[in-house]
Amino acid sequence: MDMLLSLMRITMFILLFRAVISIITSIVMTRKIKQAQQKQAAWNQQMMEMKEKQQPVEFQPQMVKDDYCGRMVSRDKAYIVRSEDKSYHFCSWECRQKYISSEAG
Repeated sequence: MDMLLSLMRITMFILLFRAVISIITSIVMTRKIKQAQQKQAAWNQQMMEMKEKQQPVEFQPQMVKDDYCGRMVSRDKAYIVRSEDKSYHFCSWECRQKYISSEAG
């Protein structure tokens, strides 16, 4: 009988110890989750503030008109001459050279 009583006491002690450990673990995990949620909310707020501060981007057209022959050319493939704070776009090196020689003469 004493053996059975001792076994029951040990079992109860183990169960009580596991319950306390489970409670402590849940408290710690709850705190960590709350901290993570607060960090996420702060990060989201920072992102929203950054988006509000950004100026709208002005998109330049993809095609430009050649200033010598009038042909349309892709902006990234155009030959460009800058003169007096103005840019002139050309479809080819030849059009560029003709424009320069006509302006010089």
